[in-house]
Amino acid sequence: MIIEAAFPPGRAPAFHDAVCAPHVVPWLEGWSRAGDVGVVAEDEVPLGAAWCRHFTGNEAGISGFIDVDTPVLAIAIRDGHRGRGIGTALLNALFATLRAQGRCAVSLSVGRTNPALRLYERQGFERVGDDRDRPLRLIRRF
Repeated sequence: MIIEAAFPPGRAPAFHDAVCAPHVVPWLEGWSRAGDVGVVAEDEVPLGAAWCRHFTGNEAGISGFIDVDTPVLAIAIRDGHRGRGIGTALLNALFATLRAQGRCAVSLSVGRTNPALRLYERQGFERVGDDRDRPLRLIRRF
């Protein structure tokens, strides 16, 4: 799912190159450290996943970073399964987990033309700043 989240459709490199990409490595290194949380939707095979982790701001490629107290979210839905409510269900499950952990917010980054932007806005994400030369940063407060 990280490859689905990290690369535009049809433009992902081979698996080994994808997981070694500088913007992917910080999401994979040491997964399961304190604060890491994720949910998976499946129907015999994984259909999608949403996960988040805390970053210090020193990691390269974490464009959704707001501050050290706000975990950064990533989400991916397998091609052919988008538009079926899977993303909404994953976000709702992840939000419930984050609230139960006492988290106050979660952030993410999304391309300006990415159709998922509509999902995020429906889910209550708000824009943080607006540097027109970069992807949008969004925050969802609980």
